[in-house]
Amino acid sequence: MACLEFYSTPESYGDFWCVPITTADEADQVKNYLRRASSTINMAMQASGACDCTLTTASVQYLQDLSIVLAVVYHNCTCARPNLTAEDKRLYLEQVTEELRQIRTGELELCSGATASDFPSIGWAQQGWTDWAIAEIIYNEETSS
Repeated sequence: MACLEFYSTPESYGDFWCVPITTADEADQVKNYLRRASSTINMAMQASGACDCTLTTASVQYLQDLSIVLAVVYHNCTCARPNLTAEDKRLYLEQVTEELRQIRTGELELCSGATASDFPSIGWAQQGWTDWAIAEIIYNEETSS
C-alpha cells in the first residue's frame, strides 16, 4: 500500500526550512504537522486509487516535499516554526491545494508504470480487408494472450 503515515521526517522538515529542531518536544510537534499533512495527501491519493500502487522514486521525493510544504501551512506553534508571513502561508496553501487537486483527478500520476490523465494516448482496432488479413489478426490475437 502506498499511502503512508509520514512522507517526511522532522529532520527533513528542519533542513527544508532551515529551522533547527533541537529538542524531542520540537520534533514531536513537527511530527504532528507532518502526520496531518500526510493524512490530507492520503485522501487525495485514495480518491485517484494511488494508495494501491507502487510509488516511483520521484513520487516519493515529491510527496516528501509536498508534505513538508503542507505541514508549514498547518504549523502554528512557536517551536521549530519557519519565519513565514501570513501571505507566504497563503501562497503555499494555494500551491498545495492545486497539487492535491492534480493528484485527486489523476492529472499528476504517482504510480510506477502509469501515466497521468493528460498523457496523450491513441489506439485503434485492426481491420482486415481480405480473408488472409482477417485470419492473421485472429491468429495474432490468440497467440499474444
